[in-house]
Amino acid sequence: MKNVTVAQHLWRSLKGNKVVTVSAVAVSLLSIPALFIAAVTQSPIVFGVALALAYLCEQYTRDRAATVLDFVGSGHVNMALRFAMRDASAVLLLATAASLSTGLLIGAVCAVTLTHMLRFGVSMLNAYITNRRKAIFLTRNIDLSALQIPDAPHRYLTAGGRRRLLHLPLFANVGAVVDAAIGTQFAALSGGAIGVVLGLVLFVPLAVHARRVRHLGDRARFKQVVLDELADYSPEVVLYFSHEPKVKDSAYQVNMWLSTLEKLRQRFIVLVREPQHVERISPTNAPIVCIPGGSDVVNFDLPSLKLALYPGNTGKNIHLLRNNALKHVFVGHGDSDKASSANPFCTVYDQVWTAGRAGRDRFHRAKAGVADERMIEVGRPQLDAINEQPRHRSKMFTILYAPTWEGWSNDMHVTSLQNMGLTLIEMLAKLDAPVRVIYKPHPLTGIRDKHTAAVNKGIRETLRDANLRRNDSPQYAGLFDEAHFSAARHHLGDLHRQIADLRKPSSGTDALQRARDNDHSDERLRTQLASLQADLVEAYWRKSPDWHHRTVKGATPHLYDCFAQADMLISDVSSVVSDFIATGKPYVICNPGDVDATTFRANNTAAGGAYILQSDCAELPRIVSDVRNGGPDPMAAERAVTRKYLLGPDSPPAQQRFAAAVDALTGSDSAAVPPQTSAHEPVTPQHRSVLRHENFIPAQQCLRRGRGDPGHGLGRQRHGYEWT
Repeated sequence: MKNVTVAQHLWRSLKGNKVVTVSAVAVSLLSIPALFIAAVTQSPIVFGVALALAYLCEQYTRDRAATVLDFVGSGHVNMALRFAMRDASAVLLLATAASLSTGLLIGAVCAVTLTHMLRFGVSMLNAYITNRRKAIFLTRNIDLSALQIPDAPHRYLTAGGRRRLLHLPLFANVGAVVDAAIGTQFAALSGGAIGVVLGLVLFVPLAVHARRVRHLGDRARFKQVVLDELADYSPEVVLYFSHEPKVKDSAYQVNMWLSTLEKLRQRFIVLVREPQHVERISPTNAPIVCIPGGSDVVNFDLPSLKLALYPGNTGKNIHLLRNNALKHVFVGHGDSDKASSANPFCTVYDQVWTAGRAGRDRFHRAKAGVADERMIEVGRPQLDAINEQPRHRSKMFTILYAPTWEGWSNDMHVTSLQNMGLTLIEMLAKLDAPVRVIYKPHPLTGIRDKHTAAVNKGIRETLRDANLRRNDSPQYAGLFDEAHFSAARHHLGDLHRQIADLRKPSSGTDALQRARDNDHSDERLRTQLASLQADLVEAYWRKSPDWHHRTVKGATPHLYDCFAQADMLISDVSSVVSDFIATGKPYVICNPGDVDATTFRANNTAAGGAYILQSDCAELPRIVSDVRNGGPDPMAAERAVTRKYLLGPDSPPAQQRFAAAVDALTGSDSAAVPPQTSAHEPVTPQHRSVLRHENFIPAQQCLRRGRGDPGHGLGRQRHGYEWT
């Protein structure tokens, strides 16, 4: 850590009241010599107080000073040694007590020793069982009955870990204090016996479980069973996904494609790389398999597979890209004018599928090196049903603010949150004619930039305060029925629990048991889940008054559900705008860099039909007033043109065009509508400025740059070098 001493690092790592925490660590360490001194001097009262303080301080510092305790452990004074030394001091206390006979002393010492042996045995059994139950491939919707996977051990056998086991001699230690203090004979021996019994209660069932999981050590058989099941399923398409596991909501990149792929004639599977994402993928009838190891993905061989689809560009994509038998296609997880939407890495794919002509032109302008014949326009199949009306919708004019996140660069103008987000929300909350704001930030908001995270928090607090003021205002006070909304929130909680119960086994099971039981391919179960999910979205909008602002976190309600509630969108240059344009409703794009409006529209294709908002938000009240009053909408015609440019024609439907593109690469019977591959179509005047034909890169030039072969599959030496 640059310019930070070890002491400073340890101090910063402490949680809560740092003075109290440091004192607790000191007491925990100093209690050891204090206990031995009290034992030698036959001071049972002092010993008892020191022992109680030691245990309390160990418990208190468990989470508050983990880094400090790890540092202490590096000096060979780890947790196990600290507990063992306290137990030894209790034995010394018994040995120096005149009232205890030699036989009882030996019995107490043997009991304490046996508890430590049982602790060691329980730890070893837990490690053995955990290792045996560590699934090489985590799965969903795959029959693992051939593996004969037993139930996981009950939580009481594994909860607490080694810390709980270290407390087994506690009863003997307390008994030693009692024997030494009042002269009894059997307290320490009885306490030791209690510790032994508790140890056996843990040891015996775990020994039985260890015997049951012996056969799970055959890793090769585990792999073969999974591969055999997938081979019997005969999938032709694989949807490949990898993302930082700490970002819980990142699975939206997969979930947005599930319904589209389920409508294909070809069977598909989902291949993910991080185990955490397996449970985050929405219910589907397709098999899901998680393969963390790169070599396992490289050797993942299913003869029926013909096509791999990639919703994101990550380093781990390279492992499947080495499969020369597949056609590799980048489909993305949104269509926007961000630089990441025209990544030069896309040259490694056989094809890049975009929604409309705008995506093709974006790659050309960026000089990304993707040959024109490898660009396929398939529309956005997810948007085919985007205009479905919700059952419940507020009568108050509703504005959806859905900014993007800060991105991986230091560009302050990627998201409007950083320098105009809070101003924008405060202005909306204070408009003379009230509006309802739905705030749905990007799932990754604030993970990289602390200032953006602080603004995100400030917006949520601003909307919460605005709701409190509305509750107290004469206009709404008489309409607020707390009992009604409390019941609605209770119903929402019930729906969450019902969905959780259907989606996965009890929380006490481990990953392997969930893989065994997690089958969402049953159509009746999926229908039930879909119905509950629809009720959940409906209940969400009813849980508070229609005039309340909302902050939508997580995957539910979905962004498209927010579209249905909104009368107008405010967003950044992102795929949110490209999707919202399918609704035909007005939208505003923020211009945090205050770029000239003409230049801004020329550089960002989605801005062609947008109202542009500068960083001072001065035009915001006028824009809202013009749109909500239903007067002339000067951007309506431009929105229609921009919609076709971004998403392609309305007919045939995008699902049909997407299916045709899949058919073309899998060798299936061609659909009635071939995918669009040519860029040479009439160009509308509105978009002539964004076409730069001089930026098109011929395929031969791509090859000279080592960026890829536009006409062949991906081999190990496709670019003239070995994949690593």
